[in-house]
Amino acid sequence: MKVFILLSILTISFTANAWSLFGSYDDCILDKIDSGMSNSGVSAVKRACRNKFPIKKTKIKSMNLPSSVINKIEGKISFHQKPYSSDKEVLGSFYNGSDWFISSLIIRIHNKNTKKYRDYESPISIGSYITVTPPLQKGEFSFDVYEKPSSWTWSLVGGTGYKK
Repeated sequence: MKVFILLSILTISFTANAWSLFGSYDDCILDKIDSGMSNSGVSAVKRACRNKFPIKKTKIKSMNLPSSVINKIEGKISFHQKPYSSDKEVLGSFYNGSDWFISSLIIRIHNKNTKKYRDYESPISIGSYITVTPPLQKGEFSFDVYEKPSSWTWSLVGGTGYKK
C-alpha cells in the first residue's frame, strides 16, 4: 500500500511539472497566479512566464523591388522650402498597386539643364512614423535636397519591400 501511495504522489508531481514544462504562456499564467496576489506579484509571474514562453518573432527581410512591382507604383512629388533652412524638402505620395509591402523607395531627380541626376532613397512614412505601405494602399515619403533644379523631372528607380 505504501508503494502505491508513493507511486501516486510521484505520478501527480511529475504530471504537474510536465504541465508546466510543456504547456504554453497561458498555462503558465494559470498555473502560477493565485487569487489575492498583488499587482507586482502578477507582473512578476507574467514576466517569468514570458521568459519561459517568449513570443516568436518572424523576421521579414526586405529585398530589392522587382521592376514588375515598381511599374505598379504611381505617385507625385513636390519641392518645399524647409523652415529656418536654405535646404529644400521633397514630399511625395504614392499608391502601391502591387501585392508587395513597400518599405523604401529610390527616387531619381533629373536636372534637365545639366542632364545630371541624383538618386534619393527614402523610407516610407505615415506622418512622422517610419512604416511600410501594404498592397493597394497609399503611402508617403520625404527627403532633403540642397537645391531645386529650375527644370526637372523625376522617376522611381527602385526600392525595397517584401511579399507575404
